[in-house]
Amino acid sequence: MKVLLLENVTNIWKKWDIKEVKPWYAANCLFPKKLAVELTTAEEQKLKSQLKKEEKHRLELLENRHSIVDSINWKTIKFEMKVSNSWKVFWWIGEHDIIVELKKQFKVDLAKKHIDMWPDWHIKKIWSRVIYIKLWSDAIAKVNVEVSWIK
Repeated sequence: MKVLLLENVTNIWKKWDIKEVKPWYAANCLFPKKLAVELTTAEEQKLKSQLKKEEKHRLELLENRHSIVDSINWKTIKFEMKVSNSWKVFWWIGEHDIIVELKKQFKVDLAKKHIDMWPDWHIKKIWSRVIYIKLWSDAIAKVNVEVSWIK
């Protein structure tokens, strides 16, 4: 039975791989955990269109990386975080929040792998800091992240 993998299976398969497996393995292990679906012609066409879309986005990002970096370099993204009476922060700002804000403000569609928030992988303090957006080895932008508070 041919199956299309929907998720990465650690050290075994990668997402979007097509594998031949025993029917009992697919029915008992892969399908209940939603790791794979049976490969039909409709699923195969959906996979091809998804892969084309991802490749088009990757090539577009690669071609326009310098203009994207110029458009967001040294820009400021502002967030507001809720704090308690003792000034404790309730949540943090992560890569996903920054991606959403960049898309909203600058119309730039990025992935988590492009955001570098080293050494802290999330922002949990009321302050301003610089994060790096790495599109390629020669295209790196610095973005200011300002976090203010609301009670």
